[in-house]
Amino acid sequence: MTRARHSGFTLVEILVALFIAAILFAIGYSVVNQGMIERERLAQRQARLLQLARAMRVISQDVAQLEARPVRDTLGAGLQPALDGSRRGEELLILTRSGWANPAGLPRSTLQRVQYLRKDKQLIRAYLPVLDAAQGVLPLQRVLLDGVDDVKLRFMDNGRRWLEQWPVAIPGSQSGLQQFRSLPIAIEITVRLEDVGEIVRIIETPA
Repeated sequence: MTRARHSGFTLVEILVALFIAAILFAIGYSVVNQGMIERERLAQRQARLLQLARAMRVISQDVAQLEARPVRDTLGAGLQPALDGSRRGEELLILTRSGWANPAGLPRSTLQRVQYLRKDKQLIRAYLPVLDAAQGVLPLQRVLLDGVDDVKLRFMDNGRRWLEQWPVAIPGSQSGLQQFRSLPIAIEITVRLEDVGEIVRIIETPA
């Protein structure tokens, strides 16, 4: 009687096959993991660009609806200019804008006093609930951008000259009211972000 000879894998062949499978699994895992990392980076990049686009849209809307309306100071003894770009400390820009939506029909003006600040590497938009605010009235704040290294503003006057501050003295003006009501014809905003770099935007005003 003859015995059937059974063929099979040796232990070495099995070990080699397992080793090759482990290498292929490691390569596949590395590719999948790198793809997930790149996907996360892309999502973060898209979210950042969306945040930047929203911030620029808000600023553009405010500047496009500038109103030459000075406001009383908190003591009621003097006036503050309709547009103040003197840059004092954290303050970048203060302005009066129109078009403040009032869907609830509240007894208030459609004009709004808006302030832009750079604080703790954040670009913040704040507004007062009333136009001519008294002492103790606190602004409502909203963070537009984070990771902000610097913000610079320039203002174009009627002579097409770029100025570092606003308002400026008006030759021949007999009163400060005209100066307080003056508006530039365009505002240039330069924002330097720690992850994106420098963004420059020139916004035309209704002046």
